Amino acid sequence: MIEPTASPGARPKRPLMMLVGCTDRAEFQPSLHWMADHVQLEHFLDADEAHRRLLQCDRDPDWIVFAQSYASQLDPRIVAPLQRAAPLTPIVLLLGSWCEGETRSGSPLPGAARLTWCSFVPRMSVAAECWQARRASVWELPRTASDEERWSCELQHHRSGCPAQIGLVCRSPAQTDALRYTLHTAGHHVRSLDPSRDQGTACRAQGQNPLASLDVVLWADTGGSRQPRWALEQLARHAAPVPVVAVMTFPRVQDALAAQSWGVRCVISKPFQVADLLTQ
Repeated sequence: MIEPTASPGARPKRPLMMLVGCTDRAEFQPSLHWMADHVQLEHFLDADEAHRRLLQCDRDPDWIVFAQSYASQLDPRIVAPLQRAAPLTPIVLLLGSWCEGETRSGSPLPGAARLTWCSFVPRMSVAAECWQARRASVWELPRTASDEERWSCELQHHRSGCPAQIGLVCRSPAQTDALRYTLHTAGHHVRSLDPSRDQGTACRAQGQNPLASLDVVLWADTGGSRQPRWALEQLARHAAPVPVVAVMTFPRVQDALAAQSWGVRCVISKPFQVADLLTQ
């Protein structure tokens, strides 16, 4: 397995992020607010302008982020000059909801970290914390690292020294097995829940919360009619104050806002990466 290495030496107080592309879409706004608060940001509308600036900089950016609004928007020939100018800088894609399915039916940009609009802030928050602490992270792996190597590094980084008690709500046996394996490997304890059999109403009437022993509830949308999203609203209200994390199939901004209004702490978009799950 390829191990990331941390580079010693004095650095500025904030990491430098170079952002390329149009960010007018509503789904990009939370990411922009996070950037304003946590990084030294330089924003360019096109890659040529960013490349000219990069050649003039006396410091390579810590991340080069491309805002991608729809599938196959980015041509590798446009990104290549930036990769050559800063070969050790990670390329990160801030993906809008129209980029769904690009890895299966489109032409995804090779050698780039793909972060959906709803996973960008938690993932980049971890990356910024590692940068501030001068701690090695998966971001320092070379672009040629395989998915298996990145997965192993993510699990190692997020392996919990304080295991959480996680309740899992998922109708799909295959998804349940995959989620349980990932969470167990990261050191957590998982208990499957079936809200349809939960006598929560009676317990609530007696002043008891049947989910009080849990640290978090993970709700995974199967994308089918058997588990409509109104069930998530019921679960979030029933679980409070235990936080609920929702894995949704192709969520839109309005879906995330609705979920948050019900009390859901955060939304993860399918398809997701291991780190998307473990950083929430």
